[in-house]
Amino acid sequence: MLYSEAFQKLGYRLVRPRLDWTASKDDGICVSLWKKEIDWEARPLSMSSQVRSGPLEDWVGRHGNKLRKKHLAVALKEYGGWVDAVIVEGEPGAGVDRAEPWRPKARQGLKWRVVAFDVETGHFTVEAHQMRDVGVANL
Repeated sequence: MLYSEAFQKLGYRLVRPRLDWTASKDDGICVSLWKKEIDWEARPLSMSSQVRSGPLEDWVGRHGNKLRKKHLAVALKEYGGWVDAVIVEGEPGAGVDRAEPWRPKARQGLKWRVVAFDVETGHFTVEAHQMRDVGVANL
């Protein structure tokens, strides 16, 4: 499915679809995660921009990072770090081939949570946790 359509399936609207890496709505934040940057072998599943997202200078000044920093700060302050996610296939920096909304019910109850965030650079780490294990209702 298309990138913006994947966000819409989760109830989000991208303001600038070709530039935005995240979106917000009244009750949440949604981040895009490159499928190839997720550590699928780790338990819990994880994605760290310091490990898998290429050189910082390639993306630190981009609009998408500036917006993502704002959204991650809100996620941590307002939602305990819990975020919705869109899993993106393609080549980072070159374009999206396809995107799929991450639906916890279809993923053994796993939902993404921000566990580390550097407000200056935008580096962050997310992990997929079972929401029932941490007292969050299973959506």
